[in-house]
Amino acid sequence: IAERYRTLELYNIPAPTEEANAAKALAEDWTTLVHDAKLAEIKLAPVKRKFTAVTVKQVDEFKLAVEQTKETFDLEGPNHSSVSMDEGVVLMAEYTKKLEEMNATREDLVLAQQLFNLELTSYPELAYLDAELKELAHMYDLYADMTSSISTWSSTLWVDLDINVLVEGADGFSQKKMKLPKHLRSRPPYGKLEEAVDGFKDSIPLIGNLKNDALRDRHWNKLMEVTGKEFDMKPDTFTLGNLFDMGLSAFEDEIGLIVNGAGKELAI
Repeated sequence: IAERYRTLELYNIPAPTEEANAAKALAEDWTTLVHDAKLAEIKLAPVKRKFTAVTVKQVDEFKLAVEQTKETFDLEGPNHSSVSMDEGVVLMAEYTKKLEEMNATREDLVLAQQLFNLELTSYPELAYLDAELKELAHMYDLYADMTSSISTWSSTLWVDLDINVLVEGADGFSQKKMKLPKHLRSRPPYGKLEEAVDGFKDSIPLIGNLKNDALRDRHWNKLMEVTGKEFDMKPDTFTLGNLFDMGLSAFEDEIGLIVNGAGKELAI
């Protein structure tokens, strides 16, 4: 800038006096700024050393916390064989939130390390947790979707139940399970997911049997006697959820005999 104004002056091209003087003073102002910056750096050196030490300590503590989180995840997390699907859904949410928080902390520490010219620290455990949660999400999201649908269907009154809705829903979840990446089948949650999906699908024929129009009050009374389950068949209160809660799948053979007998009676 100073050279430009010097060139203008050389060729007698007038420039505002205030601008020309400011341009000539730039070199002096720059020298003063550099001097003040160096002086400030010297004054702040003790503070910088203090905060550098604080940052190093924070990084060490954070790295240890990340390693411990990864270790706990492997021992007690949603991929462990001892964890049920319902427990796993909760753990997935907890670890997803924890990973977001740790990534935010990592970003803050990276900025601090850059500020104090420290070597950046890598956290491979965070990448591991991120990859694991994405893999497990395929299975747990499907399970959560199925349980949510079953919960919705459970509120349906027995008299209003359309068995075809359950059949289509069960088939849909079964197809989604089959489309999961094949490498997930070696994961502990996959076996539990398969059991839940197949168990729900296998329960549909039993529900369909109980929806048989041939059943009368005496047959329902017989059903209560055989299963030892008490239930009130009032059409305005009895829901599919009430039926689920009874665990009647354990009495499939007995229910089959009662339904078949009811069908024969109706035919007669």
